[in-house]
Amino acid sequence: MAATDTEILARLRLINTDGIGPVTFYKLLKTCRSAENALRSLPPKFHPAPLAAAEREISLARAKGIKILAFDNPEYPQKLRELEDAPPFLYVKGRTDILNRSPAVSVVGARNASINGRKLASRIAYDLTGAGVLIVSGMARGIDAASHKGAMYALEQNGPTVAVLGTGADIVYPAENFSLYEQIAAQGAVISEFPLGTEAQSGNFPRRNRIVSALADAVLVVEAGIHSGPAGIGTGTRRFCGARFAGRSPRRRSQQTYPRRRFSGRGRRRYPQRPEPRPLPENKAAAAGCRGRFICKTA
Repeated sequence: MAATDTEILARLRLINTDGIGPVTFYKLLKTCRSAENALRSLPPKFHPAPLAAAEREISLARAKGIKILAFDNPEYPQKLRELEDAPPFLYVKGRTDILNRSPAVSVVGARNASINGRKLASRIAYDLTGAGVLIVSGMARGIDAASHKGAMYALEQNGPTVAVLGTGADIVYPAENFSLYEQIAAQGAVISEFPLGTEAQSGNFPRRNRIVSALADAVLVVEAGIHSGPAGIGTGTRRFCGARFAGRSPRRRSQQTYPRRRFSGRGRRRYPQRPEPRPLPENKAAAAGCRGRFICKTA
């Protein structure tokens, strides 16, 4: 059952409270049964976001044509729900009907990619989109931008694609991709877990990358450095039972590119399946969320 407007406001206040992330958010909801109860139960050291701020967030999203999907909204991507730290809210500018489309492939790679690398990513995205595959990427310059453009050029220049941002859904980063941002929002979807107005920060992009990986059934990494963010998306894909592939353009011979054997073929790394999270003890109300120092207060 979808949450009420009052509960949505309470959830926005809870997730925007300093010291509370997605994992703690879900533990509090499970224990206290609602965000309203959780807010009333927080210890004094926590300072919930003001109600007025949550109301402004919803009004601003509506004015900018951005939908806010709660995790229990039917349009929220099912693949994201499988994450232990799934975003409690997803901000979407564009189409929501494609977020649960499958199969989906993430195409990511170097920002300073070669011309051949960009052509390779664009062509693969074009062919996959024509075959009914949804392309997901991060709208960064280089490989990401090329893959989005290739996908949108398919299907008589009407192909959909999904861009996952490390900023608010209303912030274009890099600024040079403004026209790309507008086109993706028109043909596909631009999504983010960050509140509106959030500027680019280095810590946001690893969080963005986990969404790029989780939405895909497979990840293609093109010309990524060994310790780069796109390479991290590739190595982390196995956590979500996806396939990994690495591509390198014919004339790109730099030793900094990611070895293909790390993703496929002989010698690839093996990642153990993530164990199921342990259930919270019923007699220790919010032990994981706030160290059990409070009791949930119901209305």
